[in-house]
Amino acid sequence: MNQDLQQRLRCPATHQQLSALTPSQIATVNDAIAKGALQNDIGADVTEAVEGGLLREDGALFFPIRDGLISLVIDMAIPAAFIEG
Repeated sequence: MNQDLQQRLRCPATHQQLSALTPSQIATVNDAIAKGALQNDIGADVTEAVEGGLLREDGALFFPIRDGLISLVIDMAIPAAFIEG
């Protein structure tokens, strides 16, 4: 992702800065999705794998990237407490 664009993107709810998930974090997310163990911020099951994501500065949520598109809809954000470095 373009570094300038990433610097400009913010969480739509809190305006905190966002940073790209690492490959190991993406693998952790997709493993949890495959196991049916993930829900988004409004409690709906997450069933589609992600190709990336943008983690909010506080580490509470991340915004999924699928088909090259970032979903900055707060309801579609995924709690990130289970993701480790």
